[in-house]
Amino acid sequence: MLTLMAAHPNTAAPFAGVNATWTYTLGSIVFLFVMLDLITVTQLLARWANSRSGMDLALVLLSVAAAATRIRYCWFLRSDSGSGWPHIGWTIALFAPAIASWALAFAAGEAALFAAAQLWFSGVIFSLVAPPEAPLAAHRGDACALARPAGCGPLR
Repeated sequence: MLTLMAAHPNTAAPFAGVNATWTYTLGSIVFLFVMLDLITVTQLLARWANSRSGMDLALVLLSVAAAATRIRYCWFLRSDSGSGWPHIGWTIALFAPAIASWALAFAAGEAALFAAAQLWFSGVIFSLVAPPEAPLAAHRGDACALARPAGCGPLR
């Protein structure tokens, strides 16, 4: 006898718990980045309020831009399509304000930690979005691991 899931309203859909857990995890990741960015931007705003310098204002604006693209980039974590890397434009948008903020960190004095953290935060979310089939060996130039995805071992 063939029965459908709709015939049994109390039966949970297969993998419903896994989907709920992943949604909760994704929300936690986004919340963590929002809180870290809120702390960073608040500290930079306080610094800018005291100094009114152009560099501090640039750091505030770059931090807000980096935070916005980082939160948007988190959206790619929910994709289960296995389509690989997000569009290159989103990756450029993720790293451009973070790299600019990092570059300003060399002249920022006490705000250097907050400025450099933008690049670190963006790198973390980028590493989470990277598809599992993208070998790190491609970035290291490790020809052995590229030739044998299972890893290097003795040659036979």
